[in-house]
Amino acid sequence: MRGILVGLGGRSRSWYEVCRRNPSVELVGYVEISPERRQQAQERWGLDDSVLFESLEEAIRATEADFVVDVTPPAVHERVALTALEHGLHVLGEKPLSDDFEAAKRMVRAAQESGRVHMITQNYRFGAVPPNDPPASKRGDHRPAGGGHDRILSRLGPLAGNPLRDDALSSDHRYGDSPFRPDAVRLRPGADCR
Repeated sequence: MRGILVGLGGRSRSWYEVCRRNPSVELVGYVEISPERRQQAQERWGLDDSVLFESLEEAIRATEADFVVDVTPPAVHERVALTALEHGLHVLGEKPLSDDFEAAKRMVRAAQESGRVHMITQNYRFGAVPPNDPPASKRGDHRPAGGGHDRILSRLGPLAGNPLRDDALSSDHRYGDSPFRPDAVRLRPGADCR
């Protein structure tokens, strides 16, 4: 699988390492609007100028990518997702899906219409069970421990045929009239969720 890493700030470092360690993944493009961050990534990872881009559109035109890893700020997620999906690329995005519910719905709709997978990472889902979490035998599941990002990336598998429902909120989940169906929701006491 050939990917484009979009956003070269602090979070990109862990995704770079995860992709680098996975023998079935090759990063073919790196996108960052900040020239300083592009240069830092180039020096840190020894990247050639030919794989560094100021825009996702440029990277898509110059590479033959299969997917995008979006590690941009939430306010940019919609633009990245819609661009990638419009060009037939799958999207692996950092949480949250969006900081705007209407934008989130547009992204889900675009993924549904494109037939591509748009998933949000749940890298902590596969980590050690939190101390206040009941044992697996009482929860009724068998959630594996360890491997967060690596496990998510390894389960991308054949993207076109795998809806990835057990790893993340995928675009075809429904909750009433909303395109979302959370597997679990934890609210702060007193949180207003209207």
